[in-house]
Amino acid sequence: MKIYITTDLEGISGVVDFKQTGRDEKGKDYEKACHLLTEDVNSAVEGCLKAGAEKIVVLDGHGGGRNRAQL
Repeated sequence: MKIYITTDLEGISGVVDFKQTGRDEKGKDYEKACHLLTEDVNSAVEGCLKAGAEKIVVLDGHGGGRNRAQL
């Protein structure tokens, strides 16, 4: 089984404000939002692996989706 996950910072774990997305500045709220997104993605990947996924690709759709990590 191959899994493709697309994610974005807005909307995960209660990220609802521009100051959390780093749009205007990259402060503590942004750092916290990135941490929350990382934890959410890690949980999704862990669930996929437990379900038998052989390959997982995660695309960060934030800012045009130019960052892709293959896990």
